[in-house]
Amino acid sequence: FGRCDVVNNDGTGKYNIYSGDGYFDDENFKIRHAQYCLSMKNSDEPNTNASQFYIMTADDAEFLDGKNVVFGYIANKASQELIDDLEEEGCSLTGKPKVKAVISKCGILKKK
Repeated sequence: FGRCDVVNNDGTGKYNIYSGDGYFDDENFKIRHAQYCLSMKNSDEPNTNASQFYIMTADDAEFLDGKNVVFGYIANKASQELIDDLEEEGCSLTGKPKVKAVISKCGILKKK
């Protein structure tokens, strides 16, 4: 699914949430990649995260375990179906989604 970042909104921007620029270290690799996970993309080297992320839509993503850091999942079926609908719209040859999507409300769900 499309690439994104918090600087340029196109997968090219870098922003260190700890210092404001450059890369930051991998947090951990405890959570495994699975369909609908949210994962932080690095530059194919350890400790090169730069606030670039993606939503995994493939069923099998084990090849990314130990490489990119998973930090969450799309929580409910309605949101997963929305991701599927967006993916069906497709991307340009450069990887830019054909339909604009904005995440406007997000957060951490509290355990009951």
